[in-house]
Amino acid sequence: SGVDVDIPADPDSPDMKRRRVHMCDYDGCNKVYTKSSHLKAHRRIHTGEKPYHCTWEGCTWRFARSDELTRHFRKHTGIKPFRCTDCDRSFSRSDHLALHRRRHVMM
Repeated sequence: SGVDVDIPADPDSPDMKRRRVHMCDYDGCNKVYTKSSHLKAHRRIHTGEKPYHCTWEGCTWRFARSDELTRHFRKHTGIKPFRCTDCDRSFSRSDHLALHRRRHVMM
């Protein structure tokens, strides 16, 4: 996700050059990124481009980012690469593991 910040409009300003800021040029959008690849992925929100498509037979899902496709593909394969070291439960998403781990801390 992008970061909304107040920055000088002048791309040649020393502050902009120092931070290597990449700004979204869509009207009304104030998203700013430090990596050009993140800006490229963000622009797809505006364009609707979804270049990453699921290759599972019969599935027509498409995604704007490759990590979204990877996460989706795990639904088909059942792969759960994120394992809890306390109880050996596994999860397909790292954020689900993080939520689960909170249960062990609360016990």
